[in-house]
Amino acid sequence: SSAASESLGQHAHSIPINSTKSMVGHALAAASAVEVVACAMSLQLQSIHPTINLEDPDPTCDLDYVPNQGRPHAMRWLLTTASGFSSLHAAMVIGTYSTERAS
Repeated sequence: SSAASESLGQHAHSIPINSTKSMVGHALAAASAVEVVACAMSLQLQSIHPTINLEDPDPTCDLDYVPNQGRPHAMRWLLTTASGFSSLHAAMVIGTYSTERAS
């Protein structure tokens, strides 16, 4: 929560944060691929999947973790982060494709 709050600033409480791993467990070498598929589906469906089994969150973790029930959410971009064994970390921004040119 503190890293998200610090990096997202005043927007931290209005940006949904969820966990795919809460539903599928750790897929080890396939974890990032599973996450990219989940992100692509979220963009296509314009829906945020839930962080399941989040029953009693720590009060200091006060961000919008989409607990236990997904919901519609309009989005063009999303950020996915991964932390793996051996302190391997990665982040990726995924967005919708548009043929329209910016003016």
